[in-house]
Amino acid sequence: MKNTRSIVRAPQMALDFSFQLPTHVSINSRSPALVRAEEDDQVQAPSKRSAGAELGDMVVDDRVLSQGITTWRSLIDFAIRTGHTELYESEDGRQGLRRPGFRYAPISRLPERAPEYVKDVLTGRLASYLEQKKLHLTSARVAADDTFKAQVVLDGSTFQISIFEGRKLDSTWSFKLMDLPRTPGLKADDEEAQQAFVAKRIKRIQREGRIAGGDARLISKAVIRAVESILKNIEVSK
Repeated sequence: MKNTRSIVRAPQMALDFSFQLPTHVSINSRSPALVRAEEDDQVQAPSKRSAGAELGDMVVDDRVLSQGITTWRSLIDFAIRTGHTELYESEDGRQGLRRPGFRYAPISRLPERAPEYVKDVLTGRLASYLEQKKLHLTSARVAADDTFKAQVVLDGSTFQISIFEGRKLDSTWSFKLMDLPRTPGLKADDEEAQQAFVAKRIKRIQREGRIAGGDARLISKAVIRAVESILKNIEVSK
């Protein structure tokens, strides 16, 4: 009689060792050619999401600041914490991030909306500083044209705006530092957006009859120049 052995089969376990990788990982490297090749396809479509939210979804392999695989938001936060707070115009229309006064930049090509996020973070820091110090500063009266002048008073992080027609106070209103628009572009782009923001407020006040007249565009330029003079004095005194 032939001996037969019954073979007991162990239950099979389905083990899946696969894992999900991001669809795209950009590279922050000291090699400009490598960075350009990896970032050329990172141009983002117009979005209503905040710059910080978009950067939080963008993965980067950082080979300069030793952060490894991380998100662009985390990398930029780390760079800012370590003193890299100056945006500068890099190549191909991009901007880089470095320490003020230094030529070397650990991040030479930021993603499209990253400069906007850097400005958001730094402006938020400045607003907190102003609220904490409770600063009260007044600008000179800045001429918009032959008739109208603008004067700005900083109270905490709020700008009180006064428009004068000749020597007569014509109107007053206010806005917060964080209300001023910040763009992904250069300083000139920010100034243009901020002037448009102020001009829109002026036109609304004109419709309400609270300003006798004047060119809203010229008055807005005077307001922004006054704001910038105050902020420049704060940076010098910090």
